[in-house]
Amino acid sequence: MIRYGIALAWTFLYSVFGHFVWVVHLLVPGGLSQWFFRVYGRGLFALCGIRLTVEGLEHIDRSQCYLITANHNSLFDIPALMATLPLDVKYFAKRELARVPVFGPMLVLYRHVLVNRESRRGAVQAIEAAKKTLARWSLGIFPEGTRSTDGKVHQFKTGGLSIAAEAGVPVLPVAIEGTGRLLPKGALEVRRGTIRIKVFPPVPPEEARDRKQLAERLETTIRSFIETDTQGGSNV
Repeated sequence: MIRYGIALAWTFLYSVFGHFVWVVHLLVPGGLSQWFFRVYGRGLFALCGIRLTVEGLEHIDRSQCYLITANHNSLFDIPALMATLPLDVKYFAKRELARVPVFGPMLVLYRHVLVNRESRRGAVQAIEAAKKTLARWSLGIFPEGTRSTDGKVHQFKTGGLSIAAEAGVPVLPVAIEGTGRLLPKGALEVRRGTIRIKVFPPVPPEEARDRKQLAERLETTIRSFIETDTQGGSNV
């Protein structure tokens, strides 16, 4: 419970600080927001006694924008990606989060893609916003649609996967292992442990046109890492 409170306090304070950083971010070109969120993620896990390991970073071209697809187990998934991926990444987020005091405005200021999941029109608008986002930044999505409660990789939905081919960007599969154990869905306790990140070779946009085939390919790739007992990775 103490580590959960620390995580909340760090997130709140960093969100407050982020409003000031945003002003500088507008004036200073290049990588400030990436650095800002990377420090947030690393600080969060250091304070919670959580170790991060990552492998496969050699598959990332830092000058390229990607549609990043990952499995989803925990609220820690996005901070884990922030802490480890050397990219400026925006994320899909449900519109309701924008109403959360202090934290919500951060989503708007740093141009994350907000989606109204109860409206078909809202979903279409979010897809169009995502395409524009991919012209400048990478975009992270979780094709399972919701957090897994059993640690397994569940069926990937095809909806958002069409963005890659339409925007002409590669799809970058990323597996996240350990977040569900350390902060399970609905839990108010953060456990110590290790989060492992695995980056796989990107899928070129011309191979991403068949959404169903792409979803199956990504799901199989990520599951191959999650459901093995392989240990390792390089420390972050």
